[in-house]
Amino acid sequence: PDSQALLPDSTAAQLKLAGDLVIIVFWRHHLVTNRLHYDDHGFTVLGIPHCADGLTLEDSRSYTHPDDVPKLAASAAQALLTDVPVDVETRHRRSDGVWRHMLVRRVVERNAAGKAVAFVGVSLDVTERHQAATALHAASARCADCPQCRHRHLGNHARRRPGPRGRADVPAARP
Repeated sequence: PDSQALLPDSTAAQLKLAGDLVIIVFWRHHLVTNRLHYDDHGFTVLGIPHCADGLTLEDSRSYTHPDDVPKLAASAAQALLTDVPVDVETRHRRSDGVWRHMLVRRVVERNAAGKAVAFVGVSLDVTERHQAATALHAASARCADCPQCRHRHLGNHARRRPGPRGRADVPAARP
């Protein structure tokens, strides 16, 4: 009984609670007006001022790393051609100057006549995953430079002998 009091009593509230578990932004890019509209949570996540009228494409892209803008444009072109969801990873600068890594997924929305009218999408903050991968890569590089680790690595290769058909990936038999 007490646990039921903690549950949201509407589907919308449940979806909001689920959305708050991850850093996700819902957005729509209207192709006629060329404006992007974010959900309220999106403005907070992206660290940009709330704008009820949405942002122009140029304003929105001003928060995107310049090296990633061509990838965004290519993903839009691909979505228009394929009518399937397209993913691209970009870097987004928050208003506080912090860069976040975002996985952007978009799909084209068409009217009854088949004309593309909008892109609908989500942007998922994958910064923590990116930071973990970077840390793992750095640790691997440090290990490769470590004499003790290098000795172990070379020692594994010294115990290998050419196997069937000259394959060096077959471990040598132990004496």
